[in-house]
Amino acid sequence: MNGKLSQERGTEGAEALHRLRDKASAGEIGWEALADMFTEDATYIDPAWGRFKGRDNIRQFMRDSMQGLKDWKFPTEWTVIDGDGWSTGS
Repeated sequence: MNGKLSQERGTEGAEALHRLRDKASAGEIGWEALADMFTEDATYIDPAWGRFKGRDNIRQFMRDSMQGLKDWKFPTEWTVIDGDGWSTGS
């Protein structure tokens, strides 16, 4: 895959994540929907809750950790795109 096409796919993925995050923040969907953005064998590390291996465990973590939070915001301060992979942070 050429670099430009690969970067476009990475950008599309990051934008899709931001749209899901915004919908979850608005209460339109549950936070666990963000787990669909992870590969089946992903590892998610949360500084407070610890390490979660696999999409199903990440989904459960998102459901449990965000339950009851209203108007929660995740501002994105940076996005790194490397090929068709990406990472965001705050």
